[in-house]
Amino acid sequence: MSQAFEENNTRPFWKYVKSQRQDNLGVPPLKKDGKLNSDSKTKAEILLEEFKSVFTHEDTSHIPTLSGPSYPTLSNLNLSVEGVMKLLKELDPNKASGPDNIPCRVLKELATELAPVVTAFFGQSVEHCVVPRDWTEAIISPVYKKGNVHLASNYRPISLG
Repeated sequence: MSQAFEENNTRPFWKYVKSQRQDNLGVPPLKKDGKLNSDSKTKAEILLEEFKSVFTHEDTSHIPTLSGPSYPTLSNLNLSVEGVMKLLKELDPNKASGPDNIPCRVLKELATELAPVVTAFFGQSVEHCVVPRDWTEAIISPVYKKGNVHLASNYRPISLG
């Protein structure tokens, strides 16, 4: 498996993770208030409550001003069709799709056709200082750690997006 990581191939890792799952159909019933809950909505609410309880909110009201070199703002960002095309062509077609469900293979194969559109889209985003709402959200998947599979505290939130 170490050779796979050196080659930036994460498939063996995810194959192992999948093999360690207790229930191939998702998260097994979760216990809350001494009762096992098996319906998907209730399990999602239990996991959401657990993940929110361990999420830390930092106090950002007292951030010090740092002295030192200044950095260019995003308005100085230069986007080029050639640069975007190069990045699209370098995508690993074996990687999983992102939250948009567009396979990396499609993005790579259509790099020449997509680069002008993607460049224009990103350019508008930078110019208007607007980021699509979907980019500020993540798809969270619970990954079992260890211990009792029926306790939400034994799951780790992993961002898939």
